[in-house]
Amino acid sequence: MNASKLKWIAIITMFIDHISCTMLELGVMSTPWYIHHQKGAGLPILILDIILRGIGRLAFPIFCFFIAEGYHRTRSVSKYFLRLLAFAIISEIPFDIAMNLRSFKHGILEFTYQNVGFTLLFGLIAIIVWDSVIRLIKEHFHSEKHGRITAVFSYAAAILATIILCVGISYIRTDYGFLGMLTVLMFHIFYDNTKLRNIMVSIVLLVNNPFELPGLISLWLIGKYNGEKGNMPRYLLYAFYPAHLLLLGLIKILIF
Repeated sequence: MNASKLKWIAIITMFIDHISCTMLELGVMSTPWYIHHQKGAGLPILILDIILRGIGRLAFPIFCFFIAEGYHRTRSVSKYFLRLLAFAIISEIPFDIAMNLRSFKHGILEFTYQNVGFTLLFGLIAIIVWDSVIRLIKEHFHSEKHGRITAVFSYAAAILATIILCVGISYIRTDYGFLGMLTVLMFHIFYDNTKLRNIMVSIVLLVNNPFELPGLISLWLIGKYNGEKGNMPRYLLYAFYPAHLLLLGLIKILIF
């Protein structure tokens, strides 16, 4: 399975997830009719929402995987960082319209909860910090005599730096929170060990939310990845995320 096929799976399942979130949870399920009938006529809507949201769980691990994959393949980490930063900033207003706003009475931007672009960006920062700490310590303290000690110390320092980063970033509320950022880092740390990678990613996802269980199917799909790019336009995914959020958000506000 090439990168294009995996990304299409992520796009489609994400779209399904966001339809359910905006049209059902923030739409129908927030109306007085549903609140009054949720144990009767509204029950099929709840079941449909659970199914659609379960399908949507496949998207996030795939996105996290491709952040780590992009880091390993990019020619310029700085340009990759700036691209993700621009993506996160551009996506924030469409995300707020879709997920955070009931109307436009108080504007089109709010800061209590940020889009997944920032989660992925912080995941990339965690990777950069992890690698930088390990490289810095090994370069300055490495010797054949103390090789193992240096390795243990460098990884311990990297873990400490990452924890500090996670705690700091946790104050910026993003989709999936700091555990989402940690998911990206697990894909990087265990990049060459598929079994251990799947175990660690599974643990982080399920600690974040037990309802992420269906998303573990995506780890099997990622295991089928053959390293080829495929024919998806380079910036399609970057454009689709804010575009579909804006569309769904406008429909939600107009209808409900």
